[in-house]
Amino acid sequence: MLGYYVVNSYKTFGQSVPNLNADHYLSTVSSVSALFNAARFVWSGALDKYNFKLVYGVLVTMEAALAFGVWFESKSRISYAVMVCLVLFCIGGHFALFPNVLKQIFGK
Repeated sequence: MLGYYVVNSYKTFGQSVPNLNADHYLSTVSSVSALFNAARFVWSGALDKYNFKLVYGVLVTMEAALAFGVWFESKSRISYAVMVCLVLFCIGGHFALFPNVLKQIFGK
C-alpha cells in the first residue's frame, strides 16, 4: 500500500516540505525511481534462489521500515530520493513475485 501512495503523491508531499520543494529535484527523483521500478527482475532472481516466504518477507519488511521512516526521510533530499526509489523498487517486486507464485499454485 505504501508504494501506491508514494507513486501518487511523492511530488505533492515533496512540494509541501520546504527543503524538498524544487521541481527540478522532484523530477530527477521521479526519473531515477522509474529505473528502480524497472529493476523488478532482481526480485524474480531472488525467487529462483530462495523460497517465496523469505523473499516476500524481505520485501514487506523493507516497505514497513520505509513507511515508518517517512518523517525522518523527508528531512534530507538524499534520504527522500532513496526512500522513493526503494518504494518503487518494492512495487516492482510485487508485480514480479505474484505471477510466479500463482503459476506454482494453479499451474500454467
